[in-house]
Amino acid sequence: MKKATIGVAAAAAIAIVLSGCGKGMKVEGVPDTVATVNGSSISAPEYLAQTSQRAGKEVLQGLIEQQIILDWAKQDGVSPTDAQITSQIETMKRDGIYERQVKMMGESGVKNQARISQAMINIATKKFKAGDKELESAYNTMKTRYVHGPRKYIALLINPDKSKIEEAQKALKDGESFDTVVTKFTDSRMAMMGGPIETWVDDTQPGLPPQLTSAIKDTKKGEVSEMFELSQPKSPTQYCLLKVKDTQGKTDIKLKEVKDEVAGLVAMQKAQGDPSFQKELTKRKKDAKIKVNITGFESVAEAVKNPPQQPPMTMGR
Repeated sequence: MKKATIGVAAAAAIAIVLSGCGKGMKVEGVPDTVATVNGSSISAPEYLAQTSQRAGKEVLQGLIEQQIILDWAKQDGVSPTDAQITSQIETMKRDGIYERQVKMMGESGVKNQARISQAMINIATKKFKAGDKELESAYNTMKTRYVHGPRKYIALLINPDKSKIEEAQKALKDGESFDTVVTKFTDSRMAMMGGPIETWVDDTQPGLPPQLTSAIKDTKKGEVSEMFELSQPKSPTQYCLLKVKDTQGKTDIKLKEVKDEVAGLVAMQKAQGDPSFQKELTKRKKDAKIKVNITGFESVAEAVKNPPQQPPMTMGR
């Protein structure tokens, strides 16, 4: 799992600063004092101003493009309803990702993301219909999302240097959080490949190393395992800790219960690969009446209307 480069909460914060209303306003997830250094405070306005300067254009472009999607849905008569947004949030809770999304984006950010996502689904679903066989095939492809045994959400700390894991254990005993310890003691090569591993795991699923399966079974929610080893032929031994962050019971959700959800996912997949759909989206961006009122950010409108073309891929000789 990878985090977005800029979360919705950050986008909202930047939007407030860009509008010139940052001073004295509360932004979800951003406290009045964002950090202290040797007793000196770094204020929210200072942080938000710097964030605006460094990432403001990117965030503003994203917000403009999101509004174009919402306008498209409204013109097509398929604006997302409150019930649909609630359903999206319930789906996130069912999939065990809601709390982590809220932690990263804030509740309003998650709700806004659900609204944009649902607008795209509604547009795509109006244009692309799926038959029963197609829906059944899609359901079977992602069946583990709907049918699984009891499972745990685990975070893994892995390092081939046993002493680093021992240092991590000491840091945990001294009161440091597991997330902080993972950041400090994860093997740098893993960090370059996308960072620490966090995932849902069913401890009965085949293919897991027996040491990992045992650690998962023996560790309760909120606990950190003892150190264990993972080894593969011709590979160095890896020393590991894992934390169980969440648990879920087994689920057995039938296709008929999630038919609309699956239909939306199928429609989105078709839209992403359909040239005419992408052409329509491009046209709507070009035709949008965009006025940027921030000095120095005027180029954002042009970037929305005429995004840089990706160079064609060429085969090496």
